[in-house]
Amino acid sequence: MNKLNEKIEYTHEEKLMIKQAKYVKNHYSLEITPGMTTNSVKWVSEGNKHYGYGFQPKGKEKIYLVKCPACNRENYAANVQSGICTWCPFDANGDINA
Repeated sequence: MNKLNEKIEYTHEEKLMIKQAKYVKNHYSLEITPGMTTNSVKWVSEGNKHYGYGFQPKGKEKIYLVKCPACNRENYAANVQSGICTWCPFDANGDINA
């Protein structure tokens, strides 16, 4: 079997991270507050508890992820612009990477 067709086996911890990242995508609302040069972005749960934040430069659709709402960890500086969390599969701009 070639590498592209092999099934990926996740550890229990990785499965929990994937589950949490999907939960955030499906249950938290994205709140965008306009600013002068960038928009402030944060993920909010039902009780208005704030989880994770980032920013969105004016004129761009991409969200830069600073603190992940799924694993609650600060993103590695080199990955902020990608919008993808360093520590879990959360992607602020698309689907969960798993």
